[in-house]
Amino acid sequence: MNSSAPSHTWDNVFVGTVYLLANIIMLPIYVIFLIIFVRKEPYRSSMTFKIMFYLGVVECFQLVSGVQSGIMSFLDTTVHYDFDMIGGALNCVGLFGRPLFLLILALNRFVNLTRLIRSRKNEKIVFSVLLAIASLATFFGFAYRITIGKAHYYLGYDIYRPLKTTGAAAIIKHITRKTTRMLALLKSTDIPVIAQGIITLSHAAVVKCGTGHIFVSMLESRPANIAYIIWLETMTLINPLSYLILVRYKDAGVSWLYYNTQEFAKKLHQVHQTAHKFDFDEQGGTNEQKLLLWDEFKSCDCFTKGTKETCLWS
Repeated sequence: MNSSAPSHTWDNVFVGTVYLLANIIMLPIYVIFLIIFVRKEPYRSSMTFKIMFYLGVVECFQLVSGVQSGIMSFLDTTVHYDFDMIGGALNCVGLFGRPLFLLILALNRFVNLTRLIRSRKNEKIVFSVLLAIASLATFFGFAYRITIGKAHYYLGYDIYRPLKTTGAAAIIKHITRKTTRMLALLKSTDIPVIAQGIITLSHAAVVKCGTGHIFVSMLESRPANIAYIIWLETMTLINPLSYLILVRYKDAGVSWLYYNTQEFAKKLHQVHQTAHKFDFDEQGGTNEQKLLLWDEFKSCDCFTKGTKETCLWS
């Protein structure tokens, strides 16, 4: 059935535009990063990024639902019963699946930081099983929402409201706010992953509050409701943007390492060639030729940059 609500003109158009822009822009960007995670090293061989891939998939489903939310708010109608129900089920995939995969991500970071599981093979087995369980649970959650526990779009609030929700405390966001800002200042690879998980988990908690009975009185105030929606959409951008920063940072490191490895190989080849030319035991040569070749050998970077011990003639 379609939800009825008082007609809102400018604010419905505004909220619908926010939904559409935020989700339409971020969805293709998010998909690009997920493709990078599964096709490019070092992400493809990393269990951490495999977990983040699964997390990204469920969030992409929620972004699709966000596009539907924008359409319904903009037009001030739920369009069609099936359109409404599919969007609600996709939204619940994110609400239900995100905490599961975030928990697995947190466990993975804990294991890696503490070296609790030393064998890479055992780590892969453990987290592959956890990912399979979480994926099945998320699928059954989607099946439940698309059949029995339907999620309706309430035009009066411009949000999806499942019939049954778990509810959670929004204070989690306020507790972790300063902590995540401090962690973001650190340059460690692991810390941004943990911070990303904390921020996204906070977003999921607040969304659950918004779709339960905790914030109903607040949502009935239209200005407060619009501010809440804007905040939610801002938080929706956190995860893909954090991926952007993380991937760009790691890509820069990989590119730097690759470039310097290639340069070192060239210089090493130059050293071998020069050393070979300097060997006159069999080829002979005058003292003047030896001195010229010695000057050429000394001009190689490994000799002049203080890494003399790497040269054959040090």
